[in-house]
Amino acid sequence: MGLLKFGFLLREVIVLEYIIYMDESAKEGRYYGNFYGRALVCSTDFKYVVDQITLKKNELNLFNEVKWQCVTTNYLDKYIALIDLFFILSSRIL
Repeated sequence: MGLLKFGFLLREVIVLEYIIYMDESAKEGRYYGNFYGRALVCSTDFKYVVDQITLKKNELNLFNEVKWQCVTTNYLDKYIALIDLFFILSSRIL
């Protein structure tokens, strides 16, 4: 996962800053495909978003990296709850 941080400058003052987390997946084989995901979060919302996701992960006992390729039947509802939060945050912030 990569992290890119940048801002737009106006008279040497940052007026807008975004923090972008990116992830990519590229594999070979029968179901080959490239997937490039990202989450764009305005810096003014960053701490709130991280705090909310961290709280939800702790509530769900998800203490490691969350990867769909590692989900099991027992963890599926937890993963869905975390993704639901992601979309709730996206709809409120954007």
